[in-house]
Amino acid sequence: MDYALAVATQLAVFPAFGLCVGVAENFGLGLIFAAVSLIRDYALRRLFNRWIL
Repeated sequence: MDYALAVATQLAVFPAFGLCVGVAENFGLGLIFAAVSLIRDYALRRLFNRWIL
């Protein structure tokens, strides 16, 4: 889900800012953004679990 949202957002937003990126680059960037998002979610979950318990 994160990956699809990242790629869809890029396809919509990049042209609005004048960025010309190919499809392969969009998929690569989407993969990076999705990985960062998953790592961030995991770290925040662990932080709050430690803080609450």
